[in-house]
Amino acid sequence: MVGRWAEIGAGVLWATGASLSFACAMLLTEHKLGGMDGRLRSLLTMTVVGWWRSAAARAAGDLVLPADGTGWIALVLLSAFYGTAITSLFVVLPNWAR
Repeated sequence: MVGRWAEIGAGVLWATGASLSFACAMLLTEHKLGGMDGRLRSLLTMTVVGWWRSAAARAAGDLVLPADGTGWIALVLLSAFYGTAITSLFVVLPNWAR
């Protein structure tokens, strides 16, 4: 068990931190922007997340763009899928829960 934890421990801790951060962001977003239209809330959320991620990557010096077509396709699909999911979360889910 100790050997396995040494192998996966850092990843588990990073994943736990990421999930707690995302949960806090969702709670704050709902609390502060709950009355706002879901489309605008989605746009603001994705803009803030993108800005912070870009700033952190530049500060760390590890912002590397894809080197080939496969990487660019993956980046475009990731953006499209994430955008669709987060927009659905803020637009469809509140209407469905009523």
